[in-house]
Amino acid sequence: MQFSDAILEFGFDCKVRKLSPKTIDNYQKQLRYLQRYLENEHDLHEVEQVRCSHLKCFLAMMDDNGRKPRYINDLLKVFKTFFYYLKREGHIQSNPAHDLRNMKQPKVKIITFSEEEIRKLLNYYHGHGFLSVRNRTILAVFFDTGMRLTEVITLMPEQIFEEHILVHGKGNKERLVPVSPYLAKALLQYRMIRDTYFDSKLPEHYLFVSNRGK
Repeated sequence: MQFSDAILEFGFDCKVRKLSPKTIDNYQKQLRYLQRYLENEHDLHEVEQVRCSHLKCFLAMMDDNGRKPRYINDLLKVFKTFFYYLKREGHIQSNPAHDLRNMKQPKVKIITFSEEEIRKLLNYYHGHGFLSVRNRTILAVFFDTGMRLTEVITLMPEQIFEEHILVHGKGNKERLVPVSPYLAKALLQYRMIRDTYFDSKLPEHYLFVSNRGK
């Protein structure tokens, strides 16, 4: 089976599994990167020809080029998923990526904000206008819930409840995030000033919008 055909078929399978368009696009870019390497360096054009040694050479090249272990491990994860799919569908007899191990990643120490720093950040937007209240509320949502950026900016009003937020996360997975009394008050104040600012006529339905309603 031609490598290019296998990538297209794998992409279709990802769509059927309801993976996000961004994830599918990243998978295909990474697999085409591998495809070009195998064609140029090893003259391989069919997935049945790929061996574990070829993948090792590719990952070693990434390491020699200064790619970080996390990036290389992300590539390896995609390759394992791709070849696992091909084996499951009967296109190859064995998975050449099956026995490959992740590179050891250095432990990253995450330095969090102190209470004083959080207080200063929240107090930076101390005004009572729409933008100040909106920005202060966005920060409060981040600090109080740990939600991702995309999850925050795509929040809809109907996802906000008295004691929790219904979050639509990665992979279309939903979860409930508790809301503290402080955040509940901040959200209430923001929604009141937002409705007043736009006279309840918003061009877009998102919770957090620009001063033009976008």
